[in-house]
Amino acid sequence: MAVYLKSTFSGPGIFGALHALALGGPCSWLGDGTYARHLQVGFFRSDTEGTPLAPCIGLRHIGFWRFKWAVTAGARTISCYAKQSVNLPPRPRMIIKANPEVGLMADVVAEKGAGTGWGQIISGFVPTATGVVHVEMHNALPDGNYNAYFDHIVTS
Repeated sequence: MAVYLKSTFSGPGIFGALHALALGGPCSWLGDGTYARHLQVGFFRSDTEGTPLAPCIGLRHIGFWRFKWAVTAGARTISCYAKQSVNLPPRPRMIIKANPEVGLMADVVAEKGAGTGWGQIISGFVPTATGVVHVEMHNALPDGNYNAYFDHIVTS
């Protein structure tokens, strides 16, 4: 759902702020319902958190931040550090999305361990071809607006 205001300038135009983008049919911002999840835009730059130093990426509520990772054939590893503001499951997670074109037939999911401090998430797979995979950093905690932080993303 986009919230917008009409421009008061002389030319045509619309400006505003995007709250969330629903991909598919109706469901709440929590992603429940029978249709596709929302692509959340509640990520931010934290100037107070980070490892070894600030800044880092933060997610304000349930949702994810996604980026593309170009890979070639052979063993690949991606790691990051994650932190959650409360010690409750589900923990922050990293998901490498399936892409049969590079030989990744199922999602690869890795989750941070218990605790509120920084912890490393490491995930790997062996692509059989050159291509692109999507990597998602998830704040998976459905209750409340608890921040999850991600920093020091390294690929090899």
